[in-house]
Amino acid sequence: MAQINNYLKFVTKVTEHGWKDVNGMNCRRCFHVGDNFIVEITLCEHDRKCKNDLANQWVKFGYIDRFLLTHIGVRTYYTDNKGNCSGAYNIQERHIPAPNGGAYPKIDFDYMLEATPENVDRLVAECIRMREMDIRK
Repeated sequence: MAQINNYLKFVTKVTEHGWKDVNGMNCRRCFHVGDNFIVEITLCEHDRKCKNDLANQWVKFGYIDRFLLTHIGVRTYYTDNKGNCSGAYNIQERHIPAPNGGAYPKIDFDYMLEATPENVDRLVAECIRMREMDIRK
Protein backbone atom coordinates (compact mmCIF):
# COMPACT_ATOMS: atom_id res chain seq x y z
CA MET A 1 0.00 0.00 0.00
CA ALA A 2 2.92 2.36 0.63
CA GLN A 3 3.91 2.21 -3.04
CA ILE A 4 0.31 2.95 -4.09
CA ASN A 5 0.23 6.01 -1.81
CA ASN A 6 3.55 7.20 -3.26
CA TYR A 7 1.91 7.49 -6.68
CA LEU A 8 -1.51 8.71 -5.49
CA LYS A 9 0.19 11.79 -4.00
CA PHE A 10 0.64 13.04 -7.60
CA VAL A 11 -3.16 13.44 -7.96
CA THR A 12 -3.92 17.18 -8.00
CA LYS A 13 -7.72 17.04 -8.38
CA VAL A 14 -10.56 14.49 -8.45
CA THR A 15 -13.81 15.18 -10.27
CA GLU A 16 -16.86 12.96 -9.87
CA HIS A 17 -19.53 12.33 -12.47
CA GLY A 18 -22.40 9.88 -12.75
CA TRP A 19 -25.88 9.21 -11.59
CA LYS A 20 -25.69 6.17 -9.32
CA ASP A 21 -23.43 4.34 -6.94
CA VAL A 22 -21.65 1.05 -7.49
CA ASN A 23 -20.61 -0.55 -4.19
CA GLY A 24 -21.10 2.83 -2.50
CA MET A 25 -18.82 4.67 -4.97
CA ASN A 26 -19.62 7.24 -7.64
CA CYS A 27 -19.70 5.41 -10.97
CA ARG A 28 -17.31 7.76 -12.82
CA ARG A 29 -14.34 9.70 -11.47
CA CYS A 30 -11.45 11.54 -13.08
CA PHE A 31 -8.10 11.71 -11.31
CA HIS A 32 -6.09 14.68 -12.59
CA VAL A 33 -2.30 14.60 -12.42
CA GLY A 34 -1.05 18.09 -13.19
CA ASP A 35 -2.39 19.72 -16.33
CA ASN A 36 -1.59 17.00 -18.84
CA PHE A 37 -2.72 13.61 -17.48
CA ILE A 38 -6.15 12.31 -16.46
CA VAL A 39 -7.07 8.80 -15.34
CA GLU A 40 -10.79 8.22 -15.80
CA ILE A 41 -12.33 5.40 -13.79
CA THR A 42 -15.73 3.97 -14.69
CA LEU A 43 -17.39 1.45 -12.38
CA CYS A 44 -19.54 -1.11 -14.21
CA GLU A 45 -22.11 -3.63 -12.99
CA HIS A 46 -22.90 -6.95 -14.68
CA ASP A 47 -25.94 -9.22 -14.91
CA ARG A 48 -25.13 -12.91 -14.59
CA LYS A 49 -28.59 -13.80 -15.97
CA CYS A 50 -27.95 -12.06 -19.29
CA LYS A 51 -26.00 -14.40 -21.60
CA ASN A 52 -24.77 -11.44 -23.65
CA ASP A 53 -23.44 -9.53 -20.65
CA LEU A 54 -19.82 -8.58 -21.23
CA ALA A 55 -18.56 -10.42 -18.13
CA ASN A 56 -20.35 -13.60 -19.23
CA GLN A 57 -18.66 -13.33 -22.62
CA TRP A 58 -15.25 -12.81 -21.00
CA VAL A 59 -15.71 -16.03 -18.97
CA LYS A 60 -17.11 -17.95 -21.95
CA PHE A 61 -14.10 -17.14 -24.13
CA GLY A 62 -11.56 -17.69 -21.35
CA TYR A 63 -10.42 -14.10 -20.80
CA ILE A 64 -11.27 -14.27 -17.08
CA ASP A 65 -11.70 -17.31 -14.86
CA ARG A 66 -14.78 -16.21 -12.91
CA PHE A 67 -17.79 -13.95 -13.36
CA LEU A 68 -17.32 -10.41 -12.03
CA LEU A 69 -20.42 -8.70 -10.60
CA THR A 70 -18.62 -5.38 -11.10
CA HIS A 71 -15.47 -4.21 -12.81
CA ILE A 72 -13.42 -1.05 -13.17
CA GLY A 73 -12.85 0.41 -16.61
CA VAL A 74 -9.85 2.70 -17.11
CA ARG A 75 -9.32 5.40 -19.75
CA THR A 76 -6.35 7.72 -19.79
CA TYR A 77 -5.82 11.09 -21.42
CA TYR A 78 -2.22 12.24 -21.79
CA THR A 79 -1.42 15.53 -23.54
CA ASP A 80 2.17 15.92 -24.71
CA ASN A 81 4.06 19.20 -24.98
CA LYS A 82 2.87 19.61 -28.60
CA GLY A 83 -0.79 19.46 -27.53
CA ASN A 84 -1.43 15.94 -28.85
CA CYS A 85 -3.79 13.91 -26.65
CA SER A 86 -3.62 10.11 -26.49
CA GLY A 87 -4.65 7.20 -24.29
CA ALA A 88 -1.07 6.53 -23.21
CA TYR A 89 -0.16 4.98 -19.84
CA ASN A 90 -3.32 2.87 -19.49
CA ILE A 91 -2.61 -0.19 -17.31
CA GLN A 92 -5.60 -2.04 -18.83
CA GLU A 93 -4.32 -1.87 -22.41
CA ARG A 94 -1.63 -3.72 -24.31
CA HIS A 95 -0.71 -2.54 -27.77
CA ILE A 96 -0.53 -5.33 -30.31
CA PRO A 97 1.40 -4.84 -33.58
CA ALA A 98 -0.90 -4.49 -36.58
CA PRO A 99 -0.12 -5.83 -40.06
CA ASN A 100 0.12 -2.26 -41.44
CA GLY A 101 2.94 -1.42 -39.03
CA GLY A 102 0.78 0.40 -36.49
CA ALA A 103 -0.64 -1.01 -33.28
CA TYR A 104 -4.07 -1.54 -31.80
CA PRO A 105 -5.11 -1.73 -28.14
CA LYS A 106 -6.16 -5.00 -26.53
CA ILE A 107 -7.58 -5.38 -23.01
CA ASP A 108 -5.06 -6.59 -20.43
CA PHE A 109 -7.31 -8.82 -18.34
CA ASP A 110 -4.67 -9.10 -15.59
CA TYR A 111 -5.88 -5.64 -14.56
CA MET A 112 -9.62 -6.24 -14.97
CA LEU A 113 -10.56 -5.91 -11.29
CA GLU A 114 -13.74 -5.80 -9.23
CA ALA A 115 -15.02 -2.34 -8.26
CA THR A 116 -13.65 -1.71 -4.77
CA PRO A 117 -12.01 1.44 -3.37
CA GLU A 118 -8.73 -0.47 -2.96
CA ASN A 119 -8.75 -1.62 -6.59
CA VAL A 120 -9.56 1.90 -7.82
CA ASP A 121 -6.51 3.18 -5.92
CA ARG A 122 -4.38 0.35 -7.29
CA LEU A 123 -5.31 0.99 -10.93
CA VAL A 124 -4.96 4.78 -10.67
CA ALA A 125 -1.55 4.37 -8.99
CA GLU A 126 -0.40 1.93 -11.69
CA CYS A 127 -1.34 4.38 -14.47
CA ILE A 128 0.51 7.19 -12.67
CA ARG A 129 3.52 4.89 -12.17
CA MET A 130 3.54 4.14 -15.90
CA ARG A 131 3.47 7.86 -16.66
CA GLU A 132 6.20 8.73 -14.17
CA MET A 133 8.44 5.96 -15.56
CA ASP A 134 7.34 6.50 -19.20
CA ILE A 135 6.21 2.88 -19.56
CA ARG A 136 3.99 2.14 -22.52
CA LYS A 137 2.77 -1.40 -23.15
